[in-house]
Amino acid sequence: ESKESKESKSEPIVQSKQQASQLVTQSSTHHENQKQINNTDEINKKNRYFSLLKQAIDSHKYYPQNALRRAIEADVEVKFIISSSGELISILAINGNKVFQASVKEAIESTFPFAPPKNLLNENTTLALVISYKIQD
Repeated sequence: ESKESKESKSEPIVQSKQQASQLVTQSSTHHENQKQINNTDEINKKNRYFSLLKQAIDSHKYYPQNALRRAIEADVEVKFIISSSGELISILAINGNKVFQASVKEAIESTFPFAPPKNLLNENTTLALVISYKIQD
């Protein structure tokens, strides 16, 4: 009898170890899913901020008169660094038609500071944008 009671007592311990193992697995899976959700949420917030920043830059640009007179259109690539607090640190490069470079530089400089949501940018961030100049019909 004592042998049987010892065996029956050991079964629940084995079951509880299996259950504990399953709980740990479920918990870690839930944690991974939560990390993915948080990463997706952070990416969406950054994309929203960068989209608003691009709109703000576009709203500050002007069409150079000599380009307008000559009906010149262009896409100008610009690369710049912003701080975690949304300050412009530097413009690294402006590539495209030289006629538009001053307009792009002024548009970027007049847009900043452009404060991001709290804790969105943890470090200086390099951005590359294309600023389009198209003559409206």
